Amino acid sequence: MNEYDTGPGQIETADKDFGKSSMDQWRYWTAEIETSAKAHAKWKADAKKLVDKYRGKKSNANKNKMNTLWSNVATLQPALFQKMPKPIVERRFKQKDALARVIAIVLQNGLEYMTDVHDAETHVKASRDDYLIVGRGVLKVIYRPEIDEGHMASTEERMAAAMQGVQLPPDRPPSIENQDVFLEHVSWDDFLCSPEGIWRKKRWVAYRSRMDRDELVERFGKKGAMVKLNKGRVAKIDDDAREDDAEHQMFKRADVWEIWDKKKRKVYWLSDGYAHGLLDEQDDPYGLRNFFPTPKPLQVIETSTNDEPVPEYMLYEDQAAEINRLTDRIYKLSDKIRAVGAYAGSQHETLSKMLTKEDGTLVPIENWMATMEGKGVRNMVEWAPIREMVDTLNQLQKSREVAKQDLYEVSGLSDILRGASDAGETATAQRIKGQFATLRLDERKRLLARMISEAISIMGELMAEHFEPHILSAISGVDLPIDAQDKMMKIMKVAQTQGPDAARKMQDDPTWEDVMNVLQSDFRRSYTVRVETEDTIEVDRQADKQQRIEFLTAFVQLLQAMSSVVAGGAMDYSVAKEIIMFSVRGFSQARELEAVLEDMQPPPQKDEGPSDGEIKVMLQKMQAQLELMKQAKDHQFQAAEGQQQRQAQIAQAHIQTASQSVENDKDRELEAAHSIADMNMQREDRAAQQQQQQQQRQESANV
Repeated sequence: MNEYDTGPGQIETADKDFGKSSMDQWRYWTAEIETSAKAHAKWKADAKKLVDKYRGKKSNANKNKMNTLWSNVATLQPALFQKMPKPIVERRFKQKDALARVIAIVLQNGLEYMTDVHDAETHVKASRDDYLIVGRGVLKVIYRPEIDEGHMASTEERMAAAMQGVQLPPDRPPSIENQDVFLEHVSWDDFLCSPEGIWRKKRWVAYRSRMDRDELVERFGKKGAMVKLNKGRVAKIDDDAREDDAEHQMFKRADVWEIWDKKKRKVYWLSDGYAHGLLDEQDDPYGLRNFFPTPKPLQVIETSTNDEPVPEYMLYEDQAAEINRLTDRIYKLSDKIRAVGAYAGSQHETLSKMLTKEDGTLVPIENWMATMEGKGVRNMVEWAPIREMVDTLNQLQKSREVAKQDLYEVSGLSDILRGASDAGETATAQRIKGQFATLRLDERKRLLARMISEAISIMGELMAEHFEPHILSAISGVDLPIDAQDKMMKIMKVAQTQGPDAARKMQDDPTWEDVMNVLQSDFRRSYTVRVETEDTIEVDRQADKQQRIEFLTAFVQLLQAMSSVVAGGAMDYSVAKEIIMFSVRGFSQARELEAVLEDMQPPPQKDEGPSDGEIKVMLQKMQAQLELMKQAKDHQFQAAEGQQQRQAQIAQAHIQTASQSVENDKDRELEAAHSIADMNMQREDRAAQQQQQQQQRQESANV
C-alpha cells in the first residue's frame, strides 16, 4: 500500500472510487484527512512534547535540567523577525505611466492599512514561534465582506400600501458596506495537506476550527444544529459528556475541517460529528491564481519527496541530552559538597560555641595552656575531604561548556554568539563578524520573508479583484473620477475655477473605471505592478539604486569630457555621440534613455561677431573716410570764400567807373552800385548756404 491508499486498493479519483454525492464526498475527504493525520502522527506527538518542554512543564524526570529549547528559541526569535515589514507595490517597469503609478499607490496604501489595523505582526510572530518550536509555521489570508442585504418590498407589502394609500420607502438593493482582508495564524495542529513533497504540487490543504453550537448554527444553519459536540474546550471536560448535560455542553466544541481542493477549485466543510454528508460546498470563493489562500508554510527542513516537518530541536537533541546529564551530575555533586567534619567529644561545648558564633566573635577556652600544648583547636577537628569532589565538579562544568558549544554549532547559535561586538575591536573586525553572524540565519530569514511576501501578495490579489472602488478610495486616500463622464465634468469645473492650465493637467489622470479594469485582470495587473515587502525587495532596490548612481556618474564625466573635446575642434560631434552611446549601451538601467540620447542633436552655433583683426581693419577704414570727408569740407569752404572776394572786387570796379563817367549822377550810381552789391552778396550767401546743406547731406549719407 502506498501513501495514497486509504484501504484495500488504490484511490484513482474521488468521483470514481467514492461517488459524487454529498455523502460520498464526505467519505472521501474523511479518508484523505485520516491518511494525512496518520502520516503526521509521529511529528505531532513529538511537537506536543516540545511545546510542553518549551513552556517549562516539568516532571520528576525533568528535574535538574536546562531548558535549552526555550533558550535557543528566545535567542532566534528577534534574529529572524522583529517587526512587520512595510508592503511595497511598485511599477514592474519603471516607465512613465500615470495609470500604473496610481494603481501602485492604491494597492500599497490599502495593504498598509489592512496590515496595520488587523495587527498582522502578531500573527506572523505566532507562525515564527511555531516554526522555531515544532518545525512548521502557517499563515492564512482571510477575505471578509460586510454585506447589507437591503430591502425589496414584497408584493403583499405593495398591495397593502396601495390599499391604505401609504407610500413605501424606495427599495434598497443589496450592497457591500465594508470589506476586509487580513492575515491569520494557523496553529501547527490545525493544518493538514496532501502528501506531495513540493508545495506547488499540493492537491489540497485543510484548516481545522473548533466551533460551539451558536457558531455552527450561524454558519451552517440546520446542519449546524445536528453536529455532535465531541471536543472539550478545557481539559477537565470529558469528550464523551452526555448530549443532555447542558453544563458540560456549553464547554464542548466540534472539529470542522475546511478543505481547499485545488484540482476541482472547490472548498468543502465537513465534521466528524456530522456523518450525513458535507456541511457545505462552494466553488472557488476567492478566485486566486494559485487557489490556496495560504503562502508556502515556513519549513526549513524539507525534501522533494517528504513534506513532514522536522523540529530543529530534534537535530541537536543528543547535545541537549548530554548537557542535561552533565547538569544533573553537577547539581547532585554540588549538593554533596558540604563543610562537615568530626571533633573530640571532650571539647563539645567549646567547639560548638566556636562553630555557631557570628564572624569576629572570640570564645573563651578553659585550660588554654593545655589546649595550646596539644597544637590548639586544629587537632580537635577533622573536616571531611572535599577537594576531590571540587575538582570533579570543576571538570564537569568544563565538560558542560564543551557540550554547550557543540549544541551552539549544530543549532546555528554560534553564529550569533560570534557576532557579539567588542568595543576594543577594529571596524573591519566587527564588520567581518557581522557578516559571519548571519551566515546560516540568512536562509531562515529569507524563507520567513518569502512567506510574508507571498501572504501580502495574496492580500493584494484579493483586494484588487474583490474590493469596490469606494472602499479602495477610503482605505488608500486616493480620490479619482468615477468614469470618463465624471472626469469631463471635473475638468470643466477646474477650468472655470482654476483656469485652462490646471484643467489641461488633468487630461492624463486615470479614472476608477480605468484602475478597476487593470486591477481585476490577473494578466494586466501582473505586468503593471508587483507586490512585495521591504524585506524582500530591499536588496533589489539597493542594487538598482547603485547601478543608476554608477551610470549617472560615468555619464556625466564622459559628457563633460566629450563636450570639451568637441568645443576645441579636436573631434566631430557625430564621433563623440557614438562614443557616448557605446558607453550608455553597457548599462542595463539606461535602456530607457537610449532612444532619447539617439535623438540628441548638436547645439546651434553662436554668432560670435568679428575677430579682433577684423575690428582693427574696420576702424582704420572708418578713420580714412573721416579724413577724406574733412579735407573735402575744407576745400569747399576755401572755394566759397575766394568767390566772395572776386565778386566784391568787381562791384568796387563798377563803382569807380561809374563815378568817373557820370559825376552828376554820383549819388544815384552809388546807390545803384550798392544795390547791385547787396544783390550779389545775397546771391553769394544763398549759394554758400546751398553748398553747405549739400555737404551736410553728403556727410549724413556717408555716416
